[in-house]
Amino acid sequence: MPDPSTPPIETWAVPHTTVVTGAAGWLGRALTHRLLADPQRVQLRLLAHSTAEAEDLRAFVGDRKGVDIVIGDVAKADTAARLLHGVGTDSDVLHTAGIIHPKSVRQFYDVNTNGTRHLTDAAARANAFLDGQEDPTREAPTKTRRTAAPGR
Repeated sequence: MPDPSTPPIETWAVPHTTVVTGAAGWLGRALTHRLLADPQRVQLRLLAHSTAEAEDLRAFVGDRKGVDIVIGDVAKADTAARLLHGVGTDSDVLHTAGIIHPKSVRQFYDVNTNGTRHLTDAAARANAFLDGQEDPTREAPTKTRRTAAPGR
């Protein structure tokens, strides 16, 4: 029997599609590795910045079914639109793309600010859940509640 003093843990239902930007980067690759290990993840859509990154991701993913790799630049609005085409309320977007060593302040702004803006706009149009995005007009994904086991 669960300890009544232990607060319940809220968990989200696993989305049908998980989109990862920056999937070939340090954080994105670690996250992708974890998502690939989850048998409940039906569909992954990964953003690679170049053909070389896409080939590297394809080798990393191996023969796992349900993985789409999209090549594009997060700083361009059409990339966000292509990346999120066909996803919806049963999808989540994990935004790990960014630049930490830009050649200019402009490049930093284009990738990190405009890229996030393009992704936020595309996610809102697709009604997909974007990590860290709080939108009071959007219906939250289905949640389930479970109680933690004693000692957790």
